[in-house]
Amino acid sequence: MTFTVHDTGCGVPTEKHEVLFTAFEQLGPGSALGGIGLGLAIVRQLTELLGGTIELDSAPGAGATFAVTLPGTVQETGAAQATSDEAA
Repeated sequence: MTFTVHDTGCGVPTEKHEVLFTAFEQLGPGSALGGIGLGLAIVRQLTELLGGTIELDSAPGAGATFAVTLPGTVQETGAAQATSDEAA
């Protein structure tokens, strides 16, 4: 299963891709961008704990696309099954 998120921001130079996934690292001054540089580090750590991967496709001026791929398939939960049974 893969989730993708795309933004239309300023983009990320190739040589900075790995830096974005390091705790407390940002492309620019924190006050200009907001945050403290933990979000993507946490996403990468959780993704890897679940046996998945995260990839970044970006270039300056082109925005960015993040893809999180997790192993396995989507399964309907019991709660969702009960809801769909009630609707029938």
